Amino acid sequence: RVMAAAPCFEEGMVVQEVRRGEMGESLDTQRLPRFQREEWLWEALRIFVRDTVAARGFTRVVVPLEGDLPTSLLAALAVDALGPRNVVGMGFGRSDVFTPQQETRERERVERVRALAATLNIQLVERDHEDVSRWMDRDVPARDVGRLRLGINALYLADIAHELDACVLSSITKTDAALAPASLLAASTPRTVCAPFGDIYLTALEFLARYRNRISPVLSASTVSLSAVEDHMVRIVSEVVS
Repeated sequence: RVMAAAPCFEEGMVVQEVRRGEMGESLDTQRLPRFQREEWLWEALRIFVRDTVAARGFTRVVVPLEGDLPTSLLAALAVDALGPRNVVGMGFGRSDVFTPQQETRERERVERVRALAATLNIQLVERDHEDVSRWMDRDVPARDVGRLRLGINALYLADIAHELDACVLSSITKTDAALAPASLLAASTPRTVCAPFGDIYLTALEFLARYRNRISPVLSASTVSLSAVEDHMVRIVSEVVS
């Protein structure tokens, strides 16, 4: 029988007197904490980010924003862990846009990034760069353009993190780390302190995002969906194939 229970995922102290030979009153089972997978996982990740950032001597973090599920959920997690004033979002303009359909998708992606930053009330820094293939003295195969973009974005992240005396959080999931190690290395910077989703599969993020939206709807419906998971999976598989 449970005589006393401290609150979950927050500091607290409980003092319970137990007298030998006397039957104490037990807690009603309705008052006991119940295991809810997404809730407990989210709270554990929140504490992990808070404690890891503090242990590295930082108070602020920079989060890359791509308008996809992993980066959007990472921004929400950082805000829950550190508060909106200590989170800076960084959006990147893409240069590999050539058709009207691509222009429409890119415009929608940028709008999702800006809307998320406004909803979370965090500072947003935007960076654009020209066609990365022109930055090289040689012709760059199409399959390498994405990797070059990741490397340039990592430099932008490191630069703004140094300027703000902040650290970088990575949105790499366990699926990314297992299938696309090249992308994992290209997207990292010396100021990257942790990847909260590094031991969580991409498919689990959808359920985490749905739980977070039940608290307050900070993520758009298009981001919290199976299609968002599939879109990110396509990017990972394309990187593996290349």
